[in-house]
Amino acid sequence: MIAECLYKYAEHFNILSSTQEGFRKQNTIRQLQNVTNIMSDAKISQQDLYLLYVDFSSAFNTIDYDKLLCIMHDLGFPEDAIEVIAELYTDAITKIKLYFAATGPIKIERGTIQGDTLSPLLFLIFIEPLLRWLQSGGRGYKYGCLSKSLHADHTTSASAYADDMLAAALSATDLARQAEKIEAFVNWSGMAVNVKKCAVTGILWGQACRNGSDKVLSSKMLKMLQQRLETVKIYNTPIPFLHPHSEPYRYLGVDITPTFNWAPHLDRVLKEAKRKGERLLMSPLSIKQKVQALDTVIGSCMAYSMPLGLMTLSDVSKCDAIKLNICKRIYKLPRSTSSAMIHQDRERAGLGLTSMHVMYAKMTCTYLTKALNDKGPLGFVTRPMLLLQNEIIGESLKQGPNARYLRQTSHYHLARQLTVLQTSGLELTVPAGHRDLRGNSLSSTLSKTRYDPCYLGLEQVIPPEIYHKLLEITDNFAELCLPNKQTVILLSTSELALKFGRVITNQHKKALNQLTKLLNQ
Repeated sequence: MIAECLYKYAEHFNILSSTQEGFRKQNTIRQLQNVTNIMSDAKISQQDLYLLYVDFSSAFNTIDYDKLLCIMHDLGFPEDAIEVIAELYTDAITKIKLYFAATGPIKIERGTIQGDTLSPLLFLIFIEPLLRWLQSGGRGYKYGCLSKSLHADHTTSASAYADDMLAAALSATDLARQAEKIEAFVNWSGMAVNVKKCAVTGILWGQACRNGSDKVLSSKMLKMLQQRLETVKIYNTPIPFLHPHSEPYRYLGVDITPTFNWAPHLDRVLKEAKRKGERLLMSPLSIKQKVQALDTVIGSCMAYSMPLGLMTLSDVSKCDAIKLNICKRIYKLPRSTSSAMIHQDRERAGLGLTSMHVMYAKMTCTYLTKALNDKGPLGFVTRPMLLLQNEIIGESLKQGPNARYLRQTSHYHLARQLTVLQTSGLELTVPAGHRDLRGNSLSSTLSKTRYDPCYLGLEQVIPPEIYHKLLEITDNFAELCLPNKQTVILLSTSELALKFGRVITNQHKKALNQLTKLLNQ
């Protein structure tokens, strides 16, 4: 009851910073969206970007009670609430339960009480002064997609999820100043920073543009970046430097780099999925339980980072291939078993395994909708950034971005998400007079079949030039397509049977394989 009252009070009076997403209604994906927006904006607006990842040591165990009560008073919490917290932590004790008995009472002198529902909120309150201090002075990242008149109110200095913190700046000098603030705060509060687990990185898009070059990863540019970041120190110790392309930092479970190099994260996710799959196959669970675990555990782990829009359809297909292989081994089916049959609903004589492409479309639709309708900083940045990405690509919002161009430019992550939804038969609707995308909605129908797009799944829009190339390979491909104004749409198996009364053949599959290769070139 105490925790619920304090949470409601803090949210109602906006006591907690908007940059803090931990232990609130938001989840980690929302914070990751904020981070990817910063990295994407730096590339599109040609601005230098400097990043500092901060690792606090045993953050929850180092809270000083007297300072916590002072902070609560300064933030404006009622006196009776402060007295309740003081009473809870005065002479607080705990016991450690061992196998044979429990220890004697152990007095708690620092840190929050483990297992207490109030502990997460108390930590957010304790670290709140640091977030406010980092935000003051305008040393954070200023979005290029926003006008300069909005920078004062919409500068991102830090992105925090509980004790996981990322500081961003436009210059190494500003980032060094932010590092000094962090050091001063931990010295005052009694917290500690593990410098060895911290990291600095960045990318000089603006410097490369001023030099008239696009080689941001050249040895000269990397040396310049590293020299600038050597000034960023905590405890007078230089922070480890990460290569902006080949050395990702795992932030909130995602291996991410300023260049959006997705290969390290994808490789780790695929290896982890295979490892979990092998353990699942050896478990004593029933077939039904194994398939359920495959969908809810392994599938969810691979789909966790999908809403960020950094995966290509080829990447999603790799995830789906692992999932299909595990499913076939669970049922002891031959490798040649049709993937369409495995994805088909049980009511239609299939196995009902959810396609990773369907999960991709659903999660993309869900989180893009939330981001565009968000009333906070995420929505304020996402809306103009999506419009900017579409304008740069050269397509109107109604027609959608050019998919082939998107595959070459990973930083257009929002436009890539919109493309996936449009190729899935979904459209972004903008009410009249709402050029800023506020009040938009995406279709609630997330998928029309349970297949994946490249293999007779969700309706796939095919560029006409690719369609004509495939007609030269085989005439059977024409049966799978339906001309629609200036585009061509790939039909699902059920639609094929409905329109032509025919079933899929090997020739059709060969044509689809050719389509997949061309779409993912």
